[in-house]
Amino acid sequence: MTEQHPRDDRALVALAAGGSERAFRSLYRAYVRPVYWTAHALLGDPADAEDVTQETFLVAWRKLGGLELAGDSLLPWLATICRFQAANRVRRRRRDRAHTTALVEEALPATVDVAH
Repeated sequence: MTEQHPRDDRALVALAAGGSERAFRSLYRAYVRPVYWTAHALLGDPADAEDVTQETFLVAWRKLGGLELAGDSLLPWLATICRFQAANRVRRRRRDRAHTTALVEEALPATVDVAH
């Protein structure tokens, strides 16, 4: 018996929320590019944009069960997740940069003796 997958997002979301990987794959294929370009616009780095895109779809997969789609498209919801994931990435970058700077400052001597 083969599953029939309607093309509309509401039906695909319902099927994916019920565990249909095929329905989720259809949603992924439909929206991976706009999600990637949203992440890229927010982060400016292709590698980070790829990571955030994957994180966005992972979060979406986990939360589909409780989703009540407000409109006809899943994209606004995915874009919201993407923005949150991108913001988390930016905060992580800042924290890592601050931590790295602090480590470098600790490693540098307060004064340098150039006479020897």
